[in-house]
Amino acid sequence: MIKSINNIKSKGFTIVELLVVIVVIGILAAITVVSYSGITNKAKQGRAQSNAYSIRDMAETYAGTQGKYPSTLAELTSTALAVPSGVTATGTDPTTGNGETTVRLYTCAKTVANDSAKIAYWDYTAPAVAYVYLNGATLLTSCTAI
Repeated sequence: MIKSINNIKSKGFTIVELLVVIVVIGILAAITVVSYSGITNKAKQGRAQSNAYSIRDMAETYAGTQGKYPSTLAELTSTALAVPSGVTATGTDPTTGNGETTVRLYTCAKTVANDSAKIAYWDYTAPAVAYVYLNGATLLTSCTAI
């Protein structure tokens, strides 16, 4: 018995079917990459903000015991207070490259020297430098970086 060519059924996928599958996989991969980067930035943002709040707590403790906010980083770290592990208080504003672990302290004057402060950290969701304010520093323009 000889089968005719018209009766033979093809096995496999057509080029169109393969292209549709590849496009669907590409779309799913793109969605995953975008979601992952957003989640990563939120995690970095949380860590940076948490570090800024830790330094804020140190500055508040210092102000509570010394009667003023520190005017230098050495002053802040000279007490029994310890900078949290992995956090760097630096003399430059944080950037995207060091934003998770770097903060910058500013002292601000309202009426008495160093009676307010703010802490700069990198905001990954903006992206830009953001601040945590202490004792009404948001209303002040005369802040000095330490």
